[in-house]
This record gives sequence, structure tokens and C-alpha cells, in this order.
Amino acid sequence: MTDGGIKINVEIKLFGSIRYVAGTEKIDIEFPSGGTVYQFLRFVADTYGKKLEGELFLPDGTGLREDLTVIVNGAITERSKVLTTIIDDSAIVALLPVFPGGG
Repeated sequence: MTDGGIKINVEIKLFGSIRYVAGTEKIDIEFPSGGTVYQFLRFVADTYGKKLEGELFLPDGTGLREDLTVIVNGAITERSKVLTTIIDDSAIVALLPVFPGGG
């Protein structure tokens, strides 16, 4: 992330258990410019508490949960790119856990 103190605005759409834990379907948040998807998710977890952190990260904190899908501006962010994909101003990030069911 940059050190210039520039903030960007990001909208987060929450689904499933993540929405339940956060108690809302949408969060508007300011985030330091130049941060990656991973840094952004860590920032969100640090801002909104341990319960939300448990929905996003592995219990040992080493990475994202395998059952979490992160969509940035309509495109799924591949796990291999969460450390390098930069969050842009006015981005829309959707956080989707695995939904049970199907056949």
C-alpha cells in the first residue's frame, strides 16, 4: 500500500454466512490506495472483528478460506492473484461463501 495517505472508496457486498456475521448486506469502506485484494480483506477483517475474520481467513491466519469466492468488479479473483491484484477506487467487491445444496 502507498504511504501517501490517499484513501479509495470500496463497496463490499456480503452474501450467506458472511452477511449474517457482519449483520449487513453491504459495507462502504475507505481503504488506503495501492493495496491488494489480500490486504483489503485483512483490513476488512481487522476493522470488523474476529467473527468476520473467521469467515474470510483460515483458522491459522495463513491464507483465505478455500470456500470463499472473491469477486472484484464482476470478475472472480483467482487465488493465485489475491496478493498481486490491486483494489481500485470505486471498486465493488463481493464476498461469497460456498452455498450448501445442489444435486
